[in-house]
Amino acid sequence: MSTLLSGLIAPSQSAPGRARTGLTRVLAASLEVPHLVLAYLAERRRIARTVTQLQSLSDRMLADIGLERCDIARVARYGRDGDVRSFLGAMR
Repeated sequence: MSTLLSGLIAPSQSAPGRARTGLTRVLAASLEVPHLVLAYLAERRRIARTVTQLQSLSDRMLADIGLERCDIARVARYGRDGDVRSFLGAMR
């Protein structure tokens, strides 16, 4: 009887060790997801705030910094480095 019980206990002792490793991976992944969601939301908020601030400028002020109204959303998302005109202007 003791050999039967020891055979039943031994596999169950090794299984929780593997389950803990899998559980650790799941927990680590589940903790990373909220962090990614918060980072995404913070980035969206930054973009929306930048668009609002640039939209509040007059056309003349936008021209002074080298932007047009149609460029505002792209510049808010990707920055001036993504601007082809800035790249061509730097080559001159």
